[in-house]
Amino acid sequence: MVAYRSEADLPSVFEGLKTFNSFPHELHFHDNIGNTKTLTMAWNELASRGKADYIVFLNTDIRLSPEWDARLIAGIERHADAGAVMPRPVGHDWPKLIDPAKSAYPESNTAPAPPPEAMRHLAEAWKDQENDYSFGGDCNAAFYAVMVRRSIFEALKGFDERLRFYGQDHDFQRRVMNRFGKYTIIIANAPVWHRCGGSVQKAAERGEVNFSAEMQHCGLITESLKNGSMLEWDILSDAERQQIHKTPRYNRMPTH
Repeated sequence: MVAYRSEADLPSVFEGLKTFNSFPHELHFHDNIGNTKTLTMAWNELASRGKADYIVFLNTDIRLSPEWDARLIAGIERHADAGAVMPRPVGHDWPKLIDPAKSAYPESNTAPAPPPEAMRHLAEAWKDQENDYSFGGDCNAAFYAVMVRRSIFEALKGFDERLRFYGQDHDFQRRVMNRFGKYTIIIANAPVWHRCGGSVQKAAERGEVNFSAEMQHCGLITESLKNGSMLEWDILSDAERQQIHKTPRYNRMPTH
């Protein structure tokens, strides 16, 4: 988990990990205040510290539900074509999901987070849901909460650090599909709420990140990877990846 000015969310996320997890876990955490690292670098470094068979990458603007981890593990083991699994997303419509007579909040990034009781209700209501669905091709999921097998993550050498904040999750899914023929699957009985606030936009508002430059960079790198003018991350040599890791263009976020 990588945090950035997440003080309002962290107590609830930590409590969710404590009370809603079914399996023992080891949390690797980095507070990226000041943008000392890119999100991609931080995720790679945190993942390298663990030894468990499964790795989970979590945003901080989420709320977990009971047995979310067990349901994701059951999902990844149930689907032979799963390269990664994600929980069923819950957004600003969470009051209406609990009570159809209620209205959804108008904005996802300003809606209040659901209390633990609401997430318990959804986990119980959806426990028998079986309508999982997959992402494939160029239609990939954004990783706000994702579980991958460590063996696949390590085989792909982690996330591409040339993609600093956005796009590394989509690139990873393309490589999982191309190398292993596997996809990202949403597990229907595992609800997790996500605010979709956008930490990089929060940084942009504070003048700490040039958001426009970041989006342009993401587009250029992604296009270069797709058209073959740039080698994909796991095809590079260890020395080439280390050089990228040390290159200011890739290991820092652009500032104004």
